[in-house]
Amino acid sequence: MSDGESLDGLRPQALGWSADVGWRERRRQRRARRFAGPGGPEFQFPVRFLLFATLLMAGWVAMTPAYPVLTALTAEAAALVSRALGLDAVVEPGAHVAFGGSESFRYHINSGCVAGPLVVIFAAAVVAYPATRRQRVIALVIGLPGLLVANLARLVVLGWVGVNAPEDFDVIHTYWAGSAMPALTGAGWLAWVWFGPRRASRLPPGGTRATAAVPRRPRAISVKPAALLIATFVGSIAVLGVIGVAMGGITVWGHALHAPFAAVARPFDGIYVPSTLPDDGWLTFYGAAYAKLAGVVTLFLITPGVAWRERVRRAFLIGVPLAYLVQLGTLVVRLGVASTLHSPAALGFGGTDAGGLAGTLIGGLMSAVHLGIPAIVWYRWSRR
Repeated sequence: MSDGESLDGLRPQALGWSADVGWRERRRQRRARRFAGPGGPEFQFPVRFLLFATLLMAGWVAMTPAYPVLTALTAEAAALVSRALGLDAVVEPGAHVAFGGSESFRYHINSGCVAGPLVVIFAAAVVAYPATRRQRVIALVIGLPGLLVANLARLVVLGWVGVNAPEDFDVIHTYWAGSAMPALTGAGWLAWVWFGPRRASRLPPGGTRATAAVPRRPRAISVKPAALLIATFVGSIAVLGVIGVAMGGITVWGHALHAPFAAVARPFDGIYVPSTLPDDGWLTFYGAAYAKLAGVVTLFLITPGVAWRERVRRAFLIGVPLAYLVQLGTLVVRLGVASTLHSPAALGFGGTDAGGLAGTLIGGLMSAVHLGIPAIVWYRWSRR
């Protein structure tokens, strides 16, 4: 072997570095390949997402005086679309929508029916993800109206169900709509990232820190994988719905959450927490919690670029335990806030006193963490 050949093996280009990269940058690249520390990209997205979600959710809570206007506009839009589709719908005072004429079915539009928290979560995830300004603007311009349209479709479907199958309204409202909307929000973000600004997980050969920040060229959308993901999305919601509604999964999940929660609640006075189930109000509450669990599992199952076995493993070994801990922790925090402020409204949503506002903020952040679990796990995987 000649001297020139031996020296070529030591040149920066042969080691995957650019010739103008200094030794400090080379050392940084070696460390980045081995492990992304607390300041590395794997940690930046989760921190940025939780920070933006908290700030935007606080802004949503601060808009409480505008809630009556938002609910009234949502009610008018739901009634307008319902009439266009052949349903007899009228708006009544207090943001109520009545369907079906004299023997009418009606529901009330409250602050939780306008998709505000989901819009906030989607916006926080888009802003937190490393992308160009143009890519973020495109995501927000398409994604936010898309979520509002999906929420409007949900309200119209619920109105049709209330008229034609009123006995099924509660379960469809609590589970089917409660799981599909959060999962759809996360799926929209995953689709944007996968087909748009997804970046290389490692520096390319000859790349520098500057070139590493350049996003990959968006992949062409393949019909077959996209159709498979859509089928997985629908199938996961359906299967988990059958397990929860027809096979008692919601009751089991409610008991699993309620037993430790009721034990923690015993020292608190003045806050109604039943010691045992069933209780219709709390079963509905835990039905919504099960719906969020179904959304988390569904998002794990539709994460792109991951083998099926790995998706299932992550869904049930990471997603389910973390969702349980988040939900139980949220209940305990809400109970503490309700006891401190002497306001049972902190255990629910939509209250206008201090406890109610705190409950809305805590509930919104819980939803953000739920959707953040599969997003963060997938993001960390995509960087490796």
